[in-house]
Amino acid sequence: MLGELHFKRQTRQYPKAIQIYGRALDIIRKHMGREILWAQIALEFGNLATSKSDPNAHRSARRNLLRAHEIFGELAGSTHVYTGLAAFSLGKLYSADRKFKRAEEYLLEALSILEPHVDTMKETISVLHGHLVMVYENRGEDEKSTKHLVAIGGLYPDQDTEYAKPVFRPMMNFPDRAIRMNKEGSVIAEFTVTREGRVKDPKIIEGDVKGYFEEEILKYLMKLRYAPRIVNGHAVDVEGHMFMFRFEIEK
Repeated sequence: MLGELHFKRQTRQYPKAIQIYGRALDIIRKHMGREILWAQIALEFGNLATSKSDPNAHRSARRNLLRAHEIFGELAGSTHVYTGLAAFSLGKLYSADRKFKRAEEYLLEALSILEPHVDTMKETISVLHGHLVMVYENRGEDEKSTKHLVAIGGLYPDQDTEYAKPVFRPMMNFPDRAIRMNKEGSVIAEFTVTREGRVKDPKIIEGDVKGYFEEEILKYLMKLRYAPRIVNGHAVDVEGHMFMFRFEIEK
């Protein structure tokens, strides 16, 4: 079964993989009880289900992740890495379901457990901070969001972030007028990323079609949040950051 599960994951057959995870959990629960192995598989199942938008998969994953988090806490300890990873998965799942208060609780727990392991888990911790940014941006808590953006920048100090992707990037609206007029095209904008990770002084520097996308782009850019560049231990403004937009109407 585990060989089949690995094949389904490698070939991105996620619905089948989720079904196999469920069968594996049932077998382990029936024959082994509340063991670390069950919790480890439940953690994998939860991570996979979080990446999908299926409400049924989310409910099942949440139930199993809550039990896995409890098992890790009891058998491995409340500060064990596995306990932190289970909390991280729960935080991501609650965030995906827009239950941001619960998401914050588990993500902060995960951060407190995993942050001491930053030397070996830098990328995981960076992603964790990113999920907290998403939570706080959705709740309108700007200062808390900035704290975690600066923390991400601090994980990669003195690196050029000119072409870095935004940490928080909401959905963008396709302008109604452009849709009505059947207008498509590419637009390039330039701006400064401030020491707080905000966009400042955005401007359009190039575009295929003028008069249809500029206003929406400038509004959208002001909603983005970036990890600021850290130089000699301090966050600094970075000018000349560019972002390309491509507008295409679905046929």
